[in-house]
Amino acid sequence: MTSSQPTPFLSEIAGADPLSEHSLAYLCERVRNNYYDYVIRKFLEAEAERGFTKADLARKLNKGADRISKVLGAPGNWTLDTITELLAAISAEELLPYSEPILDRGTRNHTQHDLIQHCSQTKTYASNDDYAPSRDFSAWRPSSSNNAEIEIRR
Repeated sequence: MTSSQPTPFLSEIAGADPLSEHSLAYLCERVRNNYYDYVIRKFLEAEAERGFTKADLARKLNKGADRISKVLGAPGNWTLDTITELLAAISAEELLPYSEPILDRGTRNHTQHDLIQHCSQTKTYASNDDYAPSRDFSAWRPSSSNNAEIEIRR
């Protein structure tokens, strides 16, 4: 029987008191990174499967190549419109709302061995001289947890 204490963050989420700015900022950054990782993964898949390029994306969205490079370069303040446009142009997909309870997730501390093993199994896609390793760490979740998947309608 495990008798570990919940982290202060989880205690705050579960409690009735208002959430701190720090906790809200943390959640917002997690969501932003998750959407960024998803869109980038879709772009890398399109690149590997059909040779889709940033130039193709720029043409499809009628945007400058510099704008596309900036948007794909980091998870900035993307709006729902940005995500919608990118997914439609990259993979003809529509993002549908789905969420997962924070408190019901399985927990696991990952070791250095886990990281090395996961990285050795991760595909790396290359475009010109830009190397972007996959950032999909969903495989690290324990199989007993409720894995959240972003639902996509084609």
